[in-house]
Amino acid sequence: MVGDHMGILGAVVCFCCCRLDESLCAFLEHAKQISHCDLVAVNSFPLHADFGCKVPEYIVKAIAEHHSKGLLIPDRWWPYYMTGITKLLWEDLRNWHSSLKKKAHFFVHDHYEWDPQNHHNVNASIARRLLEHGDFLKDGIDEEGHTNNLAHPTLSGLIIEFFYMGTNAMANIFPEVFQLEVPCPAVALAATAIKVALDEVVTEGKEVTFKHDVYANVYTDILGLMAKCDTAPVHHAKTKACHMQWVKIGWDVCYLSCFSTHLKRMLLGMGALQVQ
Repeated sequence: MVGDHMGILGAVVCFCCCRLDESLCAFLEHAKQISHCDLVAVNSFPLHADFGCKVPEYIVKAIAEHHSKGLLIPDRWWPYYMTGITKLLWEDLRNWHSSLKKKAHFFVHDHYEWDPQNHHNVNASIARRLLEHGDFLKDGIDEEGHTNNLAHPTLSGLIIEFFYMGTNAMANIFPEVFQLEVPCPAVALAATAIKVALDEVVTEGKEVTFKHDVYANVYTDILGLMAKCDTAPVHHAKTKACHMQWVKIGWDVCYLSCFSTHLKRMLLGMGALQVQ
């Protein structure tokens, strides 16, 4: 055990470069996942103080799940390192937001119509038009002339890939949260990430940081738009149908992804596949 108060935290932060106990690393990773799940189910942009108050809840839950698997946490490790762990989880949010932004870049590039010659200034003008009045989240109108709010394929594609695809996807780890309907905070967070990616197009390629103090207001505005849509029965029904459809597609993709991974591992074990 490292002697000083922050020693184990230093080891955790760079555990790829040291021999820290694997079960402890897995425990910390799961604590991060629990925090991510809470954020997409409740509030994706908490204040630092509010997040700090929630960390003990995340850790206690992670410890209980760890113990249920017969795994142990070193004696006195918690709450002795609470300050360091709180900092670790808070800083991890920046990495998590960056991962979401990276995914958003792909869908922004793939699902909006850009200049065929890829001129930065032209693309910047297109991005500005998309951002006006939230048009980047709209998907035309329905047969009755109602706007399809918060239904653009960029948004649905990002939500399905980021939250549902892969064995480590949040929907796979926390099915009780993502089983029936995509949580509204998750939709708003994905929409905010798309806004960040479009802002980078507006700046003609200069990096835009997914900053809490800048984009928390955007996130809140999107939640407000969603609440406003819910006041109109027709838009409430359309939004709910979208979220349920995304869940169905997401679970289908999740099952296929998990089955494919399991099949590949099984075939590798049988020697039927060669590792590339």
